Amino acid sequence: MIRDTSREAYKGVIPLLNDRQAEVFASLEGARPMTNAEIALKLGWTINRVTPRVLELRTAGVVKDFGKRACSVTGRKAYIWAAAEHVVKEKLEPTVEYVEIDGVMHARVARPL
Repeated sequence: MIRDTSREAYKGVIPLLNDRQAEVFASLEGARPMTNAEIALKLGWTINRVTPRVLELRTAGVVKDFGKRACSVTGRKAYIWAAAEHVVKEKLEPTVEYVEIDGVMHARVARPL
């Protein structure tokens, strides 16, 4: 079950992500938890471009620390990150919107932005 506070956090934060933050978040969504170096490799970015974005997303509550493991890029033990559970659940949970077209109500399945 998704709490109202989580739902509000999702609706309030996701639309405010800048392009770089959104790219980092998208790379983590539905993927196994990754290190900063693995995210950088996946996006084709430098580590110095990824690390601040991960920190910003953690501060916003949309990325979560999942512990440490050996990084597949560096071979060193590093923190791994994933999209926070409430954000992923909310994003996958469809809603129904009703739209009036020419005086006729139509239902459509929608997902939050």
